[in-house]
Amino acid sequence: MRYRPVHVTPADWMAVRQFVIDAVVSYGPTDARIAIELVGTVTQYVLWATNEQHAPLDNDDLFYPSMMNRFIRSWSGAESTRASLRSRLYRVANAVAGVERHRGGVGGRPTVELFPYSRRELAELESWARTVRNVQKQRAAHVALAFAGGAGLTTGELLNLRGADVLQSADGISVRVVNGLGRRTVPVRADWVHYLDEYLHTFSGNELLLYPTNTGKGRPSAFTTVYAGGHPAPNLQRLRDSWLMEVISRFPLAVVLAVSGGGLSSLKRYVDAMSFDDISEYEAALRTTSQPKATCGTRRSRRTCPRNGCPLATRSPTGK
Repeated sequence: MRYRPVHVTPADWMAVRQFVIDAVVSYGPTDARIAIELVGTVTQYVLWATNEQHAPLDNDDLFYPSMMNRFIRSWSGAESTRASLRSRLYRVANAVAGVERHRGGVGGRPTVELFPYSRRELAELESWARTVRNVQKQRAAHVALAFAGGAGLTTGELLNLRGADVLQSADGISVRVVNGLGRRTVPVRADWVHYLDEYLHTFSGNELLLYPTNTGKGRPSAFTTVYAGGHPAPNLQRLRDSWLMEVISRFPLAVVLAVSGGGLSSLKRYVDAMSFDDISEYEAALRTTSQPKATCGTRRSRRTCPRNGCPLATRSPTGK
């Protein structure tokens, strides 16, 4: 990649180049102009954070609100300039570290509305996937749909998936995430698994699932071409949003946190977007004295969660 942000020395650019590019690609800019603007802003921020704040070159240690807000406040000039910086920085931070985007960077409501896919649009995605003719692109499209739509993975997490991260059992398929929003293992929803039918037997050990023969910037660039353009090409962020809103509506908070990555703060905009006005089915439980602690998925005696049908495990007050 020959592009280098203005006012950045070649040495400084080379020191952060791959980190910045990976972060911007995780957001998924829709055209070259937006990509260049994001690269410029993220480069300035990363150099400031690593050189002046001595932050390590790590997503979780760089992309958090208080650090980003200090950087934004350090810029002189018009408020419109700082607003543009804030918008670009929070867009990337949301993609790579699950940081919620707010007006002003602190407090307020999210600046971006959620648009989960409708049933009709999901059917159109499936039709689109069948029309992809290039063999590599078709594989990448199916992998992306399976793991973004069926397990909520981000762009960066998809690019880092390897054959050994896809786990098969009698119960179904799970995917192991070792970087990105956080280490976790996520069961893939059964209605998305069919996208992998033609490819599961090709997933091998430590080999990357997407464009394994490409190197450096070539991999994310090639992947971007798969989902570039408008609907019915998939929007990976909308796929994650749709998956996450479904998970939040069905499962206890502890389960949501375990499979979503990004931490509690990253869930606020999803919770805000959902409504839950009728609590009648829970009234009796809310009036009842607390029972021995129950958590989904742990050992001990099994019973069924009345809301979700998932297995619950109970412990006695003595812990035995």
